[in-house]
This record gives sequence, C-alpha cells and structure tokens, in this order.
Amino acid sequence: MKTNTQILITIKKILMATLCCCLSIAPLCATTYSSQRKIRARITYYCPGEDRFGSRVASKDVKRATPGITVSAHPNFKFGTRIYIPALKNKIDDGKFTVQDRGSAVTNKAAAGGKAYVFDIFVASHQDVKKMTQTAPAWCDVYILD
Repeated sequence: MKTNTQILITIKKILMATLCCCLSIAPLCATTYSSQRKIRARITYYCPGEDRFGSRVASKDVKRATPGITVSAHPNFKFGTRIYIPALKNKIDDGKFTVQDRGSAVTNKAAAGGKAYVFDIFVASHQDVKKMTQTAPAWCDVYILD
C-alpha cells in the first residue's frame, strides 16, 4: 500500500507529464498570441485580375499587393495592422499578414452576411484562390497583433 507522500509524488509526476505534453503540442497561437485580441472572422481570397485595380492596393505606403503578406480588411483595421491566422500557418507562409488594402466586400462584410469581419487575403493566382477556398476553413480565429 502506498503512503500519502508516494501518492502525492505520483500525482505530481502525472500532472507534470500532462503539462509538458500539452505545452509541446499546443499551437503557437495558444502560447505566443494568447494576450492579443482574437476575433472569429470570415476568410476569403483574391488575386490580380479580379477587378480593375489588379494588384494595386489602397494603402499609400505600399504600391502593389504581395502574396502571403497583403490582406484587405475593414476600415476599423488601420493600414499596417498585422494579423495572424493560425489555421493558415504553413498553407500561406507563416499565417501572418499585413492590412494593405480595402474593398467594398470587406467593408460591407458581405461574405459574412454583414455580421462579422471579413479578411480577404491576396494570393498569386486564380488557381491559388480555388485551392485555398477548397482546402482552408472559411471561418478562422484571427489574432490582431498590432
């Protein structure tokens, strides 16, 4: 029969093992970005040639959209705001984007039925739009970094 001390040591070992296991598999966002503002948003994609603007962006600081960096967002998010979408990490670079563009669809929140923010991510081609639409989740947690 185990003593109380042995039982406590066993419980401590189990708790420590569980904690270590959880920390090693926890997603980056849960540890690094937990203190940042998190919202649930609709994610859409666009590419050059979908409108008359091509790859030009609305931001005065940037001339052209860049795949893997540029995101179009609601005016509540200033140009230069960085966002992180964990669900897109490794699908589109590191999952971090910079607000560099606007658009009526994101301003009106059209893809979300007017009820949630929409982030429209710039990708290189129509094939990339199709691929992301088919393989990535339409609704994601978005962390506002700055």
